[in-house]
Amino acid sequence: MAPHCHRLSSPPSDGFSILGLTLGSSGSPRAREKALLARPGGAWKALHGGNKCFFNQIIVLLVVFAILTTVLVILNSFGTLLAWQQCISTRLTDTLSRDEIQAFPDILDLHKLEIYDNYARDSTVPAPAPAPAALPTVSRSSRQKLGKETPAIDFSALKESWFLNQLNATKRCKQVPTADVYVFGLDRPSAEGVVRLPVDEDHEIFLVSYDQNAVRRCSGGDYFEIDLDGAEWKSRPPIKDMGDGGYGLKLRVDGRFAGTYSFKVVLLFGGFSGLYRAPQKFAVFKLILNVTMEFFVPEADATFQLGEATARDSLPLCSPADLETYPWQGRWTRNRANESCAADRHGRWRCLDPEEPCEEPYCQGPVGSLESNGWAYSAHCHFRIFTRDESWRCLGGKHILFWGDSNHPDTSRNVVNFLLGGNSSNLPRIYDANFSNPQDREQQVRFSVVFNGHVVMKFNNMGLSVLGNESYRDAIRWMLSPESGNHIPDAIILNSGIHDGIWWKDLREYARAARDASQFWASVWRNTSDDASRRPKVVYRTTIAPAGLSRNMPANPQKMEVLNAIIVENMVAAFGRHNLRIVDAFDMTFPFHYDNFYSDGGHYGRIPNPNSWWPGGHMYFVDVMLAHILLNAICPL
Repeated sequence: MAPHCHRLSSPPSDGFSILGLTLGSSGSPRAREKALLARPGGAWKALHGGNKCFFNQIIVLLVVFAILTTVLVILNSFGTLLAWQQCISTRLTDTLSRDEIQAFPDILDLHKLEIYDNYARDSTVPAPAPAPAALPTVSRSSRQKLGKETPAIDFSALKESWFLNQLNATKRCKQVPTADVYVFGLDRPSAEGVVRLPVDEDHEIFLVSYDQNAVRRCSGGDYFEIDLDGAEWKSRPPIKDMGDGGYGLKLRVDGRFAGTYSFKVVLLFGGFSGLYRAPQKFAVFKLILNVTMEFFVPEADATFQLGEATARDSLPLCSPADLETYPWQGRWTRNRANESCAADRHGRWRCLDPEEPCEEPYCQGPVGSLESNGWAYSAHCHFRIFTRDESWRCLGGKHILFWGDSNHPDTSRNVVNFLLGGNSSNLPRIYDANFSNPQDREQQVRFSVVFNGHVVMKFNNMGLSVLGNESYRDAIRWMLSPESGNHIPDAIILNSGIHDGIWWKDLREYARAARDASQFWASVWRNTSDDASRRPKVVYRTTIAPAGLSRNMPANPQKMEVLNAIIVENMVAAFGRHNLRIVDAFDMTFPFHYDNFYSDGGHYGRIPNPNSWWPGGHMYFVDVMLAHILLNAICPL
């Protein structure tokens, strides 16, 4: 089904076009230069004035080639070229827009270690813990001391002010690197090497970081990848940075999923070094803990039946109020699987019958249609997996605007193909199209996708800074203006993060940009109608967890999690909590970010392909689940 595309109406102008809206009609010479660059042949006219002789054009080409060659040689000398090629979200920016990208200093300076010895000798620094045995854990008595006598851990989102305070260069212990991490509050393994924990209980564990002299650090910022992985349950246990070298995390498995699990803790970055603009050389990838766990049903509950849900298992169907919560602390679960399943000749993972139902309370609807081999995501509530008819009842006649990174074209295409029964191939990063119901051509949905990676659509790495361009802002305002004659969107899905991870020189600048962007979008949203009930629904989708080779890149999991927390806080402040629905794609994607089986590094929804980057074809169901969750936000059942 080929989409029918059409242009939005717009006033006459001399600028470049977004969805038929012409940008750059006024403003600075720089804005007009951007407009010229965006026209067919505009780049050559900008460089040569359109009237230079052929010899001068050759000279300019040679200079550009020499600059590109030099940049590539420098990147290769640091061993980063391959990784940058793999990470689509951080591809090299074309030299024609090089003046848009500045050489930013790093956020932190970990090389200033002259005060390290003073901290090590400071008597106020906590004394080193006893040296651990083979496994860095302590006995149950220590768990009683560290877990039961301490206040319950608050796993709510950290605030912008907390991050900025932690990044203060004058803070004690700030420059002391993490050398090792000990685990407290976890029973030692049995003789068989298994740690046994009861189901349906919260188990608090503490990680404590130490310097190379076995002195406890008194500053936070260490970033851990925590994975609880079983045959029917995958999750990222929630973790909280205490800001003093200590980190609290919580383990819990619901009763119906009792069984054997792998539990791993990996130190990815120490001391906020993932926030560097070039963090590759600071990545640690140190395995702190790798242990087998058995979550068992206590003897007192011997009558418990694994096939039945307990009261604590119950999760309600997500309501709009449930989507005001952030961050999510979810899990992926399944109750059946086809262990012999493989991708077909089209790269599709049709492992179960498409009508295979979910088992509540972890989801509702046909889980087989996700093509996930049974996996479904739930958080503090569960989600409806829409049938085709339900999807059309939700979206038919609506206009949905997506603004953000290049995951949006993938997700919108997956909505068309997996939820609406269409057959669209790869969609561009910016488009405006009507999609028709194959069974009723009169029924349509309109998707408008606007890329925020750069003001020039073929470039990257600007993120929120695109809103600093007056013409770009004017185009957004016009799209959402009642005076434009356009159909005001029924829902707006916002995101920013991947490109911000490369653009901003420090967190304070990003925080200002997040505040400005949130206020801009809230202002545009309020101007759509004086009647609040007629304004578009607004959904903020957090940035995904960069995967595989992208885990130590400029847009890495630590940086994305920090940026997500800051922009969600600002979006809530600008829109009001009850006017904003949050979809936490970061928590959804994290359990599948350790390799590139589920994503190319920056995109979890690439089109099925048996000849993809992953032998045998990659899996794409994480983004299909995200598509269903977005419909839950737009059309709650």
